[in-house]
Amino acid sequence: MTAELKKNSAYKLCHVAPAALPAPQLVFPLQENLAADEFPLDPAQPFVAQEQARRVIRATLQDTFPNRCCWLVGAPRCGRKTLVKYIASQTSHINSCEDQVLIPSSASPPLHWLALKNGEGRRLAQIAEDGLRTWQNDLLNSTLPLSETLQRLAENWQELSENPHDAISSYSREVQQLLAQRAALLRLRLLNGQSQTIDDLDVSLHRFLWGILNQQPAAPIQTSASDANALFGCFATRFCGDIAYCDHTTYSGSALLQARGSILIIDGEGLAQNLPLWQRLRRVLERGYLDLTELAAPHSGFPAWNYGLQIPLKTTVFIAISPAEYALLAENDEDLGMALPHKAEFADEDWLNETHKREFSAFAVSLAQKCGGPGIAIDGIAELLYYCSQRAAHAQRLNLQLGNLNEIVRRAGQLASQRHTALIKASDIEQALHNMRKSANLLEEELDYYTAGDIIHIETDTKAVGQVNGLTVIEQPEYSFGRPQRISAVVYASKDGLVAVERECQNDGKIHAKGTLILNGYILGCLGGLHTWPIGISVCMEQSYESIDGDSASSAEACAVLSALADVPIDQGIAVTGSIDQFGNIQAVGGIAEKVQGFYKLCAQRGLTGRQGVIIPRASLSEALFDRELRQALTQGTFHLWAVSHVSESIEILTGLPMGKLRDDRYPKRSIMGKIQMAADEADR
Repeated sequence: MTAELKKNSAYKLCHVAPAALPAPQLVFPLQENLAADEFPLDPAQPFVAQEQARRVIRATLQDTFPNRCCWLVGAPRCGRKTLVKYIASQTSHINSCEDQVLIPSSASPPLHWLALKNGEGRRLAQIAEDGLRTWQNDLLNSTLPLSETLQRLAENWQELSENPHDAISSYSREVQQLLAQRAALLRLRLLNGQSQTIDDLDVSLHRFLWGILNQQPAAPIQTSASDANALFGCFATRFCGDIAYCDHTTYSGSALLQARGSILIIDGEGLAQNLPLWQRLRRVLERGYLDLTELAAPHSGFPAWNYGLQIPLKTTVFIAISPAEYALLAENDEDLGMALPHKAEFADEDWLNETHKREFSAFAVSLAQKCGGPGIAIDGIAELLYYCSQRAAHAQRLNLQLGNLNEIVRRAGQLASQRHTALIKASDIEQALHNMRKSANLLEEELDYYTAGDIIHIETDTKAVGQVNGLTVIEQPEYSFGRPQRISAVVYASKDGLVAVERECQNDGKIHAKGTLILNGYILGCLGGLHTWPIGISVCMEQSYESIDGDSASSAEACAVLSALADVPIDQGIAVTGSIDQFGNIQAVGGIAEKVQGFYKLCAQRGLTGRQGVIIPRASLSEALFDRELRQALTQGTFHLWAVSHVSESIEILTGLPMGKLRDDRYPKRSIMGKIQMAADEADR
């Protein structure tokens, strides 16, 4: 390729200046020592973006309906539960917790529910249990008269007997009367050496213990919607000996009741697969009370006389659920919004404006403080922000799954501590990210080994006809990485037209199949002005053994086909990505950063020549967020990036020849179309 051609061709016109690429910058002007008053949010409880969700959550908490309900629809780790806690703490919505107790009774129903002041219910329940245990010890002491044991119980329970709540005073009288009737029998069995007596007595006493429904009064309370027992509670019935005297029924706490008067956040993942559980939860939320009758299964032995105990909720309920789960649940419940009228939608990402930059800075400072290590410097915040933009695949957008940053900051803090510095720098963030990728890149290392050993054949410093390096992205749970993919095209005499190997063997998805048909339309359009030419073109993704999908290879395939038709070699040191339409226009594709970095990594391992690079769609320039090493290579000119809008620009960069324009029914000889036209003329002869 001559210098004059480079000067006037797409090679230079489409070349991307490194200064035009996104790079980490100071997020906004700040002094070196961060001051809390520079942030719009409390640094101890910051939150980033999610304005719509904030409005809905505040509206839910301000709703005057006794049982307020709201969906929290968003991806995991986007702060659904954190935002509820934050807003609730700002609005002082979390009320002081009550002590909720279940008190046994010989009347119907056999359980009474009572809400007492915080701590009062626990204290009275302890008095009841201590009195029973003391009476048990007195009863086993044969030297004490039965009347004296009962008198001591009455003295210990004086506060219960005189309590203003009827359920408590009635409990005291009924239990004392029942124990007076049984005392002689139990002592007689003990004196006769019946070993079961003590066990019977212990079990019998358990049936008189109070049930405490809110063992963990701190609010808000989180639980799992996949566990009905955790949501609604459950009864456990145990029988020992004589059922009339030794049955032991206990109630495990309900999250709905534990959060009474406060907030309950439910993890809704799995609700769509457990419709009976959702229907049950919906019924409870709509009517506003929990009926303990529903907790008794027909085969559990739960007594029928427990029917009728209904406990009002007065709970603000939030259900955190992913968009996919919510959509699936909506398909099976047409009136989904009626049960929970409020819906807070959490965005996966948002535009990066000045407000969000300031909020993110407050969040980063708070995150470093929470990790208990060094603070974070300005360039460290900028590097974190750049990483979030990389995850959003756009220079002006911000990924909002900020829960993923916890581990990064923690590891970066450890690195900063090892350097004995007081601040986490950008280099610490970069190293932490590198270490995390290295701990989960076994597949990437295996593919590197196969490529280095030429088991997977990829050329990076030669020229070849009908062959080009496309780019793919391999998705993993921890991260994604790019890999070059050799694409070849072969021309032969036939009437087959364009034949895509992957499509013929049904090894591709629908989007790739569509891309192949679009490629066929573009190639036919290019050849339409030429003479009738019986030709076959075979296009293949070499050494691809798994199903592929997507149309990002159609641009590379078009270049390989044009190279094969014109018999012009392609520079293998330049890779191509982008989709095309039927007019040859290059369209945006995803995974630009991973694709470019994947090809750069291979070229760097083999030795950079200064001529290598990647062609990307011009529409994807905003996604070109690269790591520091690649940005330096672009700045130093050892690696290059071109942004194109049409296939003609790509093929010119790859071959050094222009596409060519038709004049007087002829294309210029030194052009791709000119050489194709000459091949067609030769075929006609």
